Amino acid sequence: MKNRKWTDQEILLLKNKVTFNEQGLTNNALELSILFGREVGAIYRRVYRLRKEGELPDIYYDDPIYPFRKNYTSREDRFIANAFKSGTPVRGIAEVLDRSEGSVYARIVKLRDLKIIDYRRKNWSENECKLLVAHSKFDQFGYLANVNELMRLTGRSRCAVFKKIELMRKTGEIQVLPDRSHTNQASRAISNYYYQLHVCTKKEPTPVPASVDQM
Repeated sequence: MKNRKWTDQEILLLKNKVTFNEQGLTNNALELSILFGREVGAIYRRVYRLRKEGELPDIYYDDPIYPFRKNYTSREDRFIANAFKSGTPVRGIAEVLDRSEGSVYARIVKLRDLKIIDYRRKNWSENECKLLVAHSKFDQFGYLANVNELMRLTGRSRCAVFKKIELMRKTGEIQVLPDRSHTNQASRAISNYYYQLHVCTKKEPTPVPASVDQM
């Protein structure tokens, strides 16, 4: 599932749907990733960019009640590196360290830059492929409908799961093919949102006074 450019409609919807905790950190990135059909990391990166552009509020670094977290320790870095290399999802790492997913994503990027974490992930095992075949569910148009469940089962990212499903379709291991004449669930959700927004904001035609009709 390759990266795609954010549309103006998606950016507007993101600004309306994103929520923050007491420190100003994004706390519904997973729900947004499902809505947009994008990686959680892509959500965090777009929110970060919108902060820089002044479109979203900045993080509250000087909050006396909820002070910002301290720097990562070498012990935490080793844990992140080992857990990530073994296939542990970022969400699981964040829960263990009691940090936000966005913070862990940013640290993984930093550790990659320092060559502590390799960009390459382990190959798919035979058991993982069997899990995909056994547990994959598709909607009425043939699009994958339970990617989050597969992410939990395999410990892989959303992008990795989609790529593997596409490859297994090409090799014939998965027989269900998507109907390209219809959009996927995320696209339909966005289209429905804007349709409802249009219906709710649509104005009734202004009645023309009788005196005007007679002119």
